[in-house]
Amino acid sequence: MIPLFTKLKTLFMLFVVLASVAYGQQSQDLQDLQQRHREARADAAAYLHIRSITVKGTSAIGSEKQNFELTARESGELRYAVETPAGLVIQVFDGEDGWRWVSGKPELGAQKLTDRQVRFFLLTSGFYTPFEDPDDFAFTPVYMGIEVNEEGEPEHHVQLVSSRYDDVMDVWIDAYTFLENRRQYRPEQGAAPLVMEFLEYERVDGVFVPMTVKTSFNGKPLGTTSIDYVGRNSGMLSFYFNKPPSYAEVQVEAGKIAAQ
Repeated sequence: MIPLFTKLKTLFMLFVVLASVAYGQQSQDLQDLQQRHREARADAAAYLHIRSITVKGTSAIGSEKQNFELTARESGELRYAVETPAGLVIQVFDGEDGWRWVSGKPELGAQKLTDRQVRFFLLTSGFYTPFEDPDDFAFTPVYMGIEVNEEGEPEHHVQLVSSRYDDVMDVWIDAYTFLENRRQYRPEQGAAPLVMEFLEYERVDGVFVPMTVKTSFNGKPLGTTSIDYVGRNSGMLSFYFNKPPSYAEVQVEAGKIAAQ
């Protein structure tokens, strides 16, 4: 005989799924779902006036913690600076190329990122998400349907496929809040996935930001990022995103530079 609690739990889960399907019928159209996602991420006024976003926080990998600062401009440039035992490591995308160097050590030169590393940098560090603007990331979106996650919550599953880069990203959008719950990235079909889970969203200056991001690779935890500060329109100039002229380009074999 099935216990009453089990029956009620089963009925409740069925109700959640059916309700989410009914509620999400309009969102099965990708354009509508993308629009709802944009509206959930930021107020209309905030979106119209975003010129740049600066995020500061801490990345924890095991017992090691590193402070970082990430700035993304509306025009596409990115700057990521992280404090490491080797010094302040800076990585930028200037609109065309990606570079990495150690601040204050021009004798080490600047390493030019490979095309794959630049793509990974753009996919994981920009303010606008790949699901939001798939064309900008050379992705074609495919709606996979509504799924129920391990917590019993309904989500919209969208797969982004790139014929240009042969990589795949799956994203799961909360069926009620329309915020991104997590994404899974594979540099090629069949590769082990890198998973980013977005938690503890807070409204900051008109923008909803996940204050905690957990990362895992092939099912094993990699680290946790905690965000302490989010600011819009910091007014940084273009040279802030360029390789310093005193740093000569260093030739490095492809694949030796870490993706992030």
